[in-house]
Amino acid sequence: IKPVLNNKKENMTEKITQKWNTVSVDYVWFFPDGKVFDTSIKEEAEKAGIYNEARTYAPLTFTLWEGQMIPCFDSAVVWMKIWEEKEITCQPEQAYGA
Repeated sequence: IKPVLNNKKENMTEKITQKWNTVSVDYVWFFPDGKVFDTSIKEEAEKAGIYNEARTYAPLTFTLWEGQMIPCFDSAVVWMKIWEEKEITCQPEQAYGA
């Protein structure tokens, strides 16, 4: 996963460290073999051959620690800086299971 925090001020360095903050992130999900299986970025979907014209491609907005996201995603985003890019690996028990 490569979540990217979005904000209108590109030069901000504040970390999102508080629970229950609402954040917006762009992401790219990869299988272990490197194949993209989901993304919020239209260009990435087109490049990976998974573009769906019926879908809206936009940053994912959610509230941290509300149970809206898988645990490994929540915990990775909490420590990101605004506009930071980060690659994370989610273990099955912290993601969608085996």
